[in-house]
Amino acid sequence: MRSVVLALSLLGAASAFAAADDDDPCQQGSAMAISMCNAPKWEAAEKQLQGSYDKVIAQLKSDSPQRVKDMIASQRTWVHFREQYCSVYGRSRVEGNSWTSVWTSECLAAEALSRAKSLQDMLDPG
Repeated sequence: MRSVVLALSLLGAASAFAAADDDDPCQQGSAMAISMCNAPKWEAAEKQLQGSYDKVIAQLKSDSPQRVKDMIASQRTWVHFREQYCSVYGRSRVEGNSWTSVWTSECLAAEALSRAKSLQDMLDPG
């Protein structure tokens, strides 16, 4: 069943790529091109995450300095979780080829945005 879904997905992707503009690397459909095109999204997600984290740390330093160490430990644990989770996610989608890195990087970006929102919710619990 999974191979049927994968085959249909690839067929649909091939049709879309055939109609793509050859001059736009983001439309060429290769894993390398997609990775390069997704890089700005990943960087923006990481920047948003860092901004939210910095704000939480600044607030904790002001309001509850004793909790700063806990927040730092929490963030390190989350980073480790994200790396492990997205590695498994990427490999479970397409293991052993260049598309694994595409799925992994998309996962990393999505998780970064989710964590940034969670951190922002700490600042604005409303």
